[in-house]
Amino acid sequence: MFVGEIPSELARLAHLQFLDLAHNNLTGSIPCSFGNFSAMIHNVYIVDGENVYTIDEWTSTTYDYNNKLLVAIKGEEYQYATTIYLLKVMDLSGNNLSGQIPEEIVALRLLQSLNLSGNHLTGIIPEKLGDMRSLESLDLSLNELQGAIPQSLSALTFLNYLNLSYNNLSGRIPTENQLGTLDNLSIYIGNTYLCGPPTGKNCSENETMPNIVGDDYDGSESTWPYLGMGLGFATGFWGVCSILIFKESWSSAYFQMINDSLYGKIYVIINSNKYEKVE
Repeated sequence: MFVGEIPSELARLAHLQFLDLAHNNLTGSIPCSFGNFSAMIHNVYIVDGENVYTIDEWTSTTYDYNNKLLVAIKGEEYQYATTIYLLKVMDLSGNNLSGQIPEEIVALRLLQSLNLSGNHLTGIIPEKLGDMRSLESLDLSLNELQGAIPQSLSALTFLNYLNLSYNNLSGRIPTENQLGTLDNLSIYIGNTYLCGPPTGKNCSENETMPNIVGDDYDGSESTWPYLGMGLGFATGFWGVCSILIFKESWSSAYFQMINDSLYGKIYVIINSNKYEKVE
């Protein structure tokens, strides 16, 4: 089992197109450099003598895969052998990663499967995630993501598996284009403030969704006790001041009491210091 932070230097592996670090004890944030995996951005060409191959073509003719590899994609496990070189996958699920999903990751336009589920990721889903046009599977479930579901996800025409469950997402669920075909409630369950199909909750046109922190926490609830304390203090303070201003006899008695008390304390302090010096 791997522990600690993910080294950003991994992104220097230009030909890497299958990265599986799932179910370890990795901490820290997802490196911004993960948007630089060349083989996940564009076709990488390899020159072998007089021939030029894409990395897929070159791998298929160079290596003979005898072992079968179990790969978790689209919520299920599949076995791959000779066709493994065709996959472009990033799986960081089941760790203790935190922070936001880096904006740079949207540059991976050839990535087919992205699984970041089961971490502690916060912030919003990157608005330009829809630029990852090759995505077939996207799993962001079991995190602490907030805000709206980006409209750009509707542009993912190859997307046939989506899981956004158990986050703190809010607002109307987009139903345009490809997202209109992903209408299973399990995709969105565990997001209290999502509305529209398939949740069964109606969305008001002028509805303002609350700011959510942590597990459906509404910070406005805790402000009332402090507001009441402030109002109570102000009322009491100005009430006393009003009596002292308009009731002359009470005012004189109050300030005489303060004067006597203060004089007595000063007298005691002076005499105490005098006896200490004598000793």
